[in-house]
Amino acid sequence: MSNQVKVTIILPCVDNDGKAFSAFEQLATVKRLTEVVDGATLSAAAYGWYTSKDGKKIGEDVQPIVIICDESKVDELRQYCKTTCKILRQECIYFEVQTDGFTVDFVTAEPDCAE
Repeated sequence: MSNQVKVTIILPCVDNDGKAFSAFEQLATVKRLTEVVDGATLSAAAYGWYTSKDGKKIGEDVQPIVIICDESKVDELRQYCKTTCKILRQECIYFEVQTDGFTVDFVTAEPDCAE
């Protein structure tokens, strides 16, 4: 069995001026992700903040995405984030890889529950 990892990406929902990205931009960003991995979970939008390179605290609406994938996809996902940074004109995008300390289990309904 291949080694599975959990990748968390947090995409901004707004540009550097605080203007929301268009639905087209958001869909295009997610569509590009579907070309890299077989599945992902988009969590409810949230609010986050970070400290910019010049020391300013910046808050923004964000879209957390969780992906469980083979570890061989990590470099491709990292490149996806780099490309997305350029496209969305961002200083950075949160990218986390968790290699241990989690369990992946796909639960299905019992046969009699589906009736």
